[in-house]
Amino acid sequence: MNRDPGLICFKHCKSDIFVFSVPKSCPECNADLTTNTDITPFSIPFPFTRASQYPCSLVLRPTNGDFLRSYSNNADLHIGVTNSRGNIFSYDEHGLKEEPAKDWDECLSIQCNTTSSDVFETSWDSALNTCLQSTTRIITTATHLF
Repeated sequence: MNRDPGLICFKHCKSDIFVFSVPKSCPECNADLTTNTDITPFSIPFPFTRASQYPCSLVLRPTNGDFLRSYSNNADLHIGVTNSRGNIFSYDEHGLKEEPAKDWDECLSIQCNTTSSDVFETSWDSALNTCLQSTTRIITTATHLF
């Protein structure tokens, strides 16, 4: 599935304008763009990834919505890491959890290890599983206390 919405950029009235399709008039100054031959729109490479395709990575997405259509500067971000199989481990108000990959189809990813090695991946997965199990024990113990 191609999630690239086809983001387009063009320059007009000394501004970089980002759109999903070239409008008939400039969103900044309302000038007619259909007769302006100086505008050369170009496609922007889609910067977002599927977290499951980036093992052993740090991943970031908006807590609600997505970056292109609903994100604003004051919106919360959700952070996670992927194990060597691309499963996502994230932390929220309920603690550490393993999440479905489908919720992370449009995120930013930063690879934590540039060289793939079985030793690193085994250690990475073990550390994530240990943290997940520890969090589960703490939550279970706290639930029994109340």
